[in-house]
Amino acid sequence: MTLVRYRYNNPFNHFLNSYFNENVNENNEKKLRPKANIEELEDKFLIQLAMPGVSKKDISMNVEDDELIIKAERKEEEKDYYLKEFEVANYERKFVLPETVNDEKIKASFENGILTIELPLKEEVHKKKEIAIA
Repeated sequence: MTLVRYRYNNPFNHFLNSYFNENVNENNEKKLRPKANIEELEDKFLIQLAMPGVSKKDISMNVEDDELIIKAERKEEEKDYYLKEFEVANYERKFVLPETVNDEKIKASFENGILTIELPLKEEVHKKKEIAIA
């Protein structure tokens, strides 16, 4: 006998998940919010975004008013499907950059559906100054 865990499918949870993971813009186009991993290292932040089905050439990234904006367009050929479950939608995600990030040196790479973004921290000069006590 196999034991199967019961999962209650709460409609409210479905609403919250769909609200926070999908957006619809003014043209009624669906936009997915890609899942992210953010790691803080000693000298930089690393952001990884899962963007399956996207080609590197279809991704755009820019910084506007201390906000990193990532957009990607998924393209699909028109076919006559018997069953179609793959979702075709564009991706969009925004991150507010902290003041400690050097936005002039941001780097990105894309491999196997994962966009990796390096956000280097600003080099702060710490000068040591001796203070005499009177």
